[in-house]
Amino acid sequence: MQRLRPGFAVIAIAVTGCSSQSSTATPPSTGLTAEGHIHGTFTLTAGPVPNCLGQSPCPSGYFQVEKNATITVTRRDGTVAATATTDASGVFGFDVPPGTYTVSTAQQEEPGHYSATVTVKNGATVNVSLQITEP
Repeated sequence: MQRLRPGFAVIAIAVTGCSSQSSTATPPSTGLTAEGHIHGTFTLTAGPVPNCLGQSPCPSGYFQVEKNATITVTRRDGTVAATATTDASGVFGFDVPPGTYTVSTAQQEEPGHYSATVTVKNGATVNVSLQITEP
């Protein structure tokens, strides 16, 4: 009987050694993808206001937010990654995996900046300004 106890002690040490190795292993993946953020605004600006009688000084331009506009984020391969609608302040936002995207809204008759290509990095925010520009 005395001889079996040292054997049990050796086995216990071996099991403890195995469990300490597994505790240093990388924890299992949660399945979540790291993300970045695209934040932007969509506005309309115009040149001098034609009727500024009685106003002093005469306003030099006009600025308006474009609310309820659809903004689309497209991957490089042309597939749509996400869509959103601008809020009452003309603001939009997307959480997307790192990568290169085109952020756009429907082209209108007025000149302007209706799309932008952005590269999103893990944990970073990219700011985008889309704008209709009237003469």
